[in-house]
Amino acid sequence: MSKFTETINQHCEGIANINPGASAICPDCLCIYGVEDTDDIDDMQEQLYCLEEPAFSWRDCDTCGTSLGGDRQEAHGFDADNNVVHLDICCDCAAWFANGNEPENWEG
Repeated sequence: MSKFTETINQHCEGIANINPGASAICPDCLCIYGVEDTDDIDDMQEQLYCLEEPAFSWRDCDTCGTSLGGDRQEAHGFDADNNVVHLDICCDCAAWFANGNEPENWEG
């Protein structure tokens, strides 16, 4: 196991099914993007899809902990009680969670 995957496993302990992207079932995303909560979850997800974009941040990545500045985007997982967990992740982690691509020369 690489240092990258070990670090992710440590930071994400207790969080399952992490997926990059904004989510219509996340109150944080609805607030961040100004999407009105309605009964039509597909419409809300479509609005989020059109609005979401990675943005530069110095904030640590929630899943690997890197403190290097770079683009961050939303991601979501579920805790042990099946509650949605909102995360801000780096591009390396987004690629990892989306399709398993591990970054080259990763430094945490």
